[in-house]
Amino acid sequence: MTQLTPFRTGAAFALTIAILYVACLLLVLVAPGVVLAIFATWVHGLNLEPLTTNPPPIDIGRALLGLLLISGYAFIAGTVYGAVRQWLAPRSALGRE
Repeated sequence: MTQLTPFRTGAAFALTIAILYVACLLLVLVAPGVVLAIFATWVHGLNLEPLTTNPPPIDIGRALLGLLLISGYAFIAGTVYGAVRQWLAPRSALGRE
């Protein structure tokens, strides 16, 4: 079995977040009301209605920049997680007996 290195953990997390980001972007484009309803359940009591009055258009440049930034952040977070996990794991759990 291939060992899950910190780099691979970071790459897997970045790819996962990128897929979810694109799925969310497509859902916003197709059904913005659904996305707003979902977000409203997450923010407990905040009124999100003002966000629907004149929303800015989604342009491809900002969407790609958002994808790049969130994926980069996820890669860093996943790599740090992988390094900490590897550091904290018992030697036998990582196949390093």
